[in-house]
Amino acid sequence: MMKNLFKILITLILVITSGCYSSSSLSSSSSSLFNNDPCSKITRTVDKFTDEVTIRSPLLEKISFTKVINNIEEVIYLRISVHGSTLNYGCYGVTLLLENGEKILWKDEEVDTDYDSYGNSWKYKSFTRLTNEEIEKIITNPITDVKLYIYDSSIGNSEKFSSYLNCIVGMN
Repeated sequence: MMKNLFKILITLILVITSGCYSSSSLSSSSSSLFNNDPCSKITRTVDKFTDEVTIRSPLLEKISFTKVINNIEEVIYLRISVHGSTLNYGCYGVTLLLENGEKILWKDEEVDTDYDSYGNSWKYKSFTRLTNEEIEKIITNPITDVKLYIYDSSIGNSEKFSSYLNCIVGMN
């Protein structure tokens, strides 16, 4: 009995790690782990005290989006994080460059500073409320570059972030 369970366990491990699986044999929740659907990477939480809904794209990226739904409004925020070589406080200014060459600029947007001990550098972050017009622009023309204060960064795989935003817009 124990020998059979051990064989089954080893077989399962080999099948999963070798990538030899049939998506039709997996449940819908586990199959999302193996596909490239950007919406499967979006998380949704509900505050049990206020019923406020928070929907987020992955946070471990240079760019992430957060949608907050409460009794009063539905708001989408853009979070940007870039590294800089020197310490600066009291920084302002966020700029996006879109694929079509257009710029979206928030010159009075505050940029927060924090030390990243893991990367041994300074981290500059912004958290900006997006308008419906800005959301549509970002979905149709992906962000190619960002600039926080004086620190700029290119965005690789920019279509992924537009897809995340498109998913979030459609979720409740």
